[in-house]
Amino acid sequence: MRRKLPDKDLQIKDVLIHYGLKLPNKTYGRLSVLCPFHGDSRKSAVVDFDTQSFCCFACDVKGDGYDLIQYKEGINFSEAVSFAKRIFNQGGTSLRKKRGQSITVFGRERTIPTGRKSIPPGRRGRTSS
Repeated sequence: MRRKLPDKDLQIKDVLIHYGLKLPNKTYGRLSVLCPFHGDSRKSAVVDFDTQSFCCFACDVKGDGYDLIQYKEGINFSEAVSFAKRIFNQGGTSLRKKRGQSITVFGRERTIPTGRKSIPPGRRGRTSS
């Protein structure tokens, strides 16, 4: 059974820092790290910032931020979502801007387009003259 993720706003970096892992400012690619879930003297875990996932080859802990919260706190998925929302102030609310709202791009105020104009049925693809 596939679970429904609330949003992709929960960053793996925030979860790992919460559990005591010291990470550099790198937020892309893969990084070998010490596992915060067992006594580790060598880097036995990998964090992939592009897929927001974690995998320890020694203790077999792996997954996204919610999986790590479930493992560490001993709770189920819905409780992990509530935990993330409470601790990180994320996980249930989207941080993305909605259409029609204004944003600042390169120092200029811009409005996000409200949508595309609809194409009448039968007119999709090539247009015949």
